[in-house]
Amino acid sequence: MIKNRTILGNNEGMALLITIMVISLLVAVTIQFSRGMRQNYLTAATSMDGWQQHLIANSALNIGSLLLENDGEENDFDSLQDVWGTLEAEVFQGLFARGELELQVQDLSGLLQINSLVEHGKEGENNNNANENREILKQLLLSGTFELEGEEMARDIVDALVDWLDEDDRESDFGAESGYYRSLNEPYSCRNGAVATIEELLLVKGITPELLMGEGDNKGLADFVTVFGNDGTININTAPGELIRAMAPQLSMDMIDTLTEYRKEEGNRENLKEKNWYNSVSGWPGDIILPEKVITTKSTYFRLVAAGSFHDLRREIIAVMERDKDNHVGMLYKKVE
Repeated sequence: MIKNRTILGNNEGMALLITIMVISLLVAVTIQFSRGMRQNYLTAATSMDGWQQHLIANSALNIGSLLLENDGEENDFDSLQDVWGTLEAEVFQGLFARGELELQVQDLSGLLQINSLVEHGKEGENNNNANENREILKQLLLSGTFELEGEEMARDIVDALVDWLDEDDRESDFGAESGYYRSLNEPYSCRNGAVATIEELLLVKGITPELLMGEGDNKGLADFVTVFGNDGTININTAPGELIRAMAPQLSMDMIDTLTEYRKEEGNRENLKEKNWYNSVSGWPGDIILPEKVITTKSTYFRLVAAGSFHDLRREIIAVMERDKDNHVGMLYKKVE
C-alpha cells in the first residue's frame, strides 16, 4: 500500500513537472510569437511610412518641374525673384493629410560650367567661351575664398583641369595628362572628356577635398561650378557674388553686396531681363563692363531638393532638371537619399 502511494506520488509529481514544462513552453512560444508579430507590424508600418515619404518627395519633384515650366512660359528671363527662387515650406502645408512636403530649387545656370573650359562643337563654331571661363576660374581661385598659395597654384589647377577635359594628350604649360596620373602610387588615366560629376574633380592634379568641398564654414569650389551645360554662359541674376567678382576682380566686396541686394528688390525685377542691368546699380564703376559673351539672364539647368517627412522620418530626392528652349522640363539626374 505504501509502495502504491509512493508510485502514485511520483506519478503526480511527474505530471505536475510535465504540466509546468508544457505551460512554460507555451508561454515562451506565445511571447516569441507576439514579438514576431510586433516586429512584422513595425516593419510593415515603417515600410508604409517610407513609401509615403517617397510619394511625397516625388510629388515635390513634379511640383518643381511644373513651376519651372510655367515660369519659362511666363518670362523670358530668370532671377531669384521667380516663384521657384522664393519657395518656402509653408507654401506646401496642408497638401497631404499625413506627412509634409519640402522643396528647394537652385539655379545651376548661375554657376561656372566646368566643362566649358575647353572648346566644344564643330571647328570654327563659336559656341563656347573657353578662354573667358578659364580666366574667371583663375580669378575665382585667387579671390581669397580658398586657401591657395599664390597665383602659380591657381594657374596650375586651371591648366590641369583643361588637360583633364580636352581630348588630346598634349600637356598645357602647367597641366597634367595621363603620363602624370599613371605615375601615381594608385595610377589611373586622364579623362580627356567632359566630367559627369563634381566628385570626379578630386582626381585632377591640385584639387584637394578641402578645395572642392570646403571645410567647416568655408565654401568649396563645388559651390561655384557645375558639370551641367557647356555653352560657357553664367546667369548674372542668380550667380554667387564671388563669381561675379571673378569676372571683374577690381570690384570691391561692398559693390558686390550692393549688386546682390539690387537683384532681390522687387521694384528692380523688370530691369533684370537686360544683361547690362548692373550699370543701373548705385555706385557701379562706369569703366567696368562684364564679359558680354559670358553673362546671360536665362537659365536652363536647375537642381531640385525634394523631401517628404512623416512620423519623424524623412526621405530626400535630389534631381537635376533641364528646361529647353521650348520650356519643356526633363530630368537629367536623380538620387534618392
